[in-house]
Amino acid sequence: MASVATDHAVKVGGEDHVGIGTDGPVSAVDNLDAYRADLAEQVTRRREAGVSATGEGDDAHPFVVVLRGVDQFHELIRLLERRGCRSERIEKVLGRNCPRRSAATAAVAVRDRLDRPRRDHRGLAESRSVAEGRLGLRLVHPHRQR
Repeated sequence: MASVATDHAVKVGGEDHVGIGTDGPVSAVDNLDAYRADLAEQVTRRREAGVSATGEGDDAHPFVVVLRGVDQFHELIRLLERRGCRSERIEKVLGRNCPRRSAATAAVAVRDRLDRPRRDHRGLAESRSVAEGRLGLRLVHPHRQR
């Protein structure tokens, strides 16, 4: 499932624009049966209290069941290799794309900040070159030099 979704994302968005990571700790669920029982109990309590989400069930996990624990990324690599993904694509999707995309996003945010210059105590806007100097930056559009 995870490898199919990843493969689809790459086909739709391109291998240079897909990145997989984690926004939290590793899903270390060693005893899946105990986890499912606990989840079912929580869902039942939420339903009884009238605060469950529409369609909420005890079969919806916040992680991919086959990708849990400390080996989750190693397993995803194996699944992607079985689907025929090249090692270069796997490296991009599981790491190399994220810093590049983050840097590009940060550059847009800085450029946006420079386009809305600070005003001094008299209400006069600072020039872009002053703002660039203050921030220690010189931004160049990727397709043209200034």
